[in-house]
Amino acid sequence: MGEGKERSWTVGIAALTYQVKFLPSAFRQFEALPKKTKVQIASRIDFLISDPRPHGCIKLSGKENTYRIRSGDYRILYQIRDKVLLVVIVGVGPLSTFHFRLATELK
Repeated sequence: MGEGKERSWTVGIAALTYQVKFLPSAFRQFEALPKKTKVQIASRIDFLISDPRPHGCIKLSGKENTYRIRSGDYRILYQIRDKVLLVVIVGVGPLSTFHFRLATELK
């Protein structure tokens, strides 16, 4: 056989897009925030659609697939369901007073 030729190719992988849903309690927390803060947090949540584990996210110990991220002086608590490409927002609140309590409907 002759001299081998080097081959290279690019494999295109479609980017996975996650759907974002709020638990009812988390949506009430979000809606109660000032408009400027809601815009800031909504922008951060929008990034979870393409990257549910962004730089700076922290996985909560003892809670399966549950993470938190900061957005200014607020935290966003969420769960990732990779099998169905879903991010569930569990809670939104200020750093100073926000306690992470997972709702019973989150399994």
